[in-house]
Amino acid sequence: MEITWYGTNSVKIGDGETSLLFDPFLKFNPEAYQPPLDEFAATPYIFLTHGHVDHAYSIPEIMAYSRESVVYCTATPKRTLLKHGVDEACLREIAVGDTICIGAFEVRVLPGKHIKFDRTIVRKTLLNRRVWQYRCNFGRLFKAVFFTHPEKEETVVFHLRAHGKELLMFGSLSLKEDIAYPQGVDLLFLPFQGRTDITDCAVRVINALHPQRVFLTHFDDSFPPVSAQICTAELEGIMAARFDSTRLIKPEQGRCIAF
Repeated sequence: MEITWYGTNSVKIGDGETSLLFDPFLKFNPEAYQPPLDEFAATPYIFLTHGHVDHAYSIPEIMAYSRESVVYCTATPKRTLLKHGVDEACLREIAVGDTICIGAFEVRVLPGKHIKFDRTIVRKTLLNRRVWQYRCNFGRLFKAVFFTHPEKEETVVFHLRAHGKELLMFGSLSLKEDIAYPQGVDLLFLPFQGRTDITDCAVRVINALHPQRVFLTHFDDSFPPVSAQICTAELEGIMAARFDSTRLIKPEQGRCIAF
């Protein structure tokens, strides 16, 4: 398999015959790496972990460019995308417990939970000169977060099986209580943004799931001033010292990794 991370939680997974794209997002930061719209649009199968702006906002633009892709999402992002002009024929509503088989890939839909932003990070975000610097972004992000792109507690986790390997795709760094998530998967996709104690949150999830490898996502500054470039040094140090059997992968944006 081949895996490409494009920033935020945008990840493409393919095996040479089938390609799946997760949470594709075209960034609001002109200074950052810009994902290729044509490459997004050429991927036939798109999966959304939830409906927030940094996961679902770019879907109408991607679909307008291609109109050949199919988007798999829960009820709330489906309603959001319909309101923003996406053809219903291109949308497939999914729910926890569903299994989607595409080529060699089996994708199981598990219950997830969105990370809870702590007061400190909210305060640091709002009382920051970057709000003025990126004031155009802030307006549309405020509108999207509070009005047009709700999550409605519908965050899901995707459990993938293909070619004898298991992958677990999280769109937000939190575990739902009393759920028996798969243990020891070959690769865990771990979003690394959303709290001041994000390293502690990541360590708790890794301790709970015991993956063979951890693939970091969402640590980049893709939608300032709400996002930020997150330092991963503390987590890297903890992983090296305490998780001998778990490898941490910090990918480069746009670079394909063989897996």
